[in-house]
Amino acid sequence: MKQQTNVVNKKALLFDLDGTLIDSLDDLVSAINQTMTANNLSPLSREAVSRFIGKGSFILVEKALKEVLGKLPAKNVVEQIHRQYLQNMLQTQGRYTRCFDGVHASLDALKNGGFCL
Repeated sequence: MKQQTNVVNKKALLFDLDGTLIDSLDDLVSAINQTMTANNLSPLSREAVSRFIGKGSFILVEKALKEVLGKLPAKNVVEQIHRQYLQNMLQTQGRYTRCFDGVHASLDALKNGGFCL
């Protein structure tokens, strides 16, 4: 009986970008706080905004509003504020986004090791 080996030849690696290779949290904080202050609402801490990310921008806005107001406003209000938030995100243009430490060297090492990235 021939013995099987579990060798896999890996040729390519895929990465999630945000939160894996780059940190865009400060852009999100800037945009949501611009939106909040434009609507006479209190700005949020970086830590608070970090708890609201991961399910898309609309959910981020909903959670931010609920945090500040203590309840969720009417859907049309959330939609209006969400549109403002998206405009503010466009204006940040990645100004505060940075690669995590070691990303460039790690990607270079993987590429030099024969991986397609």
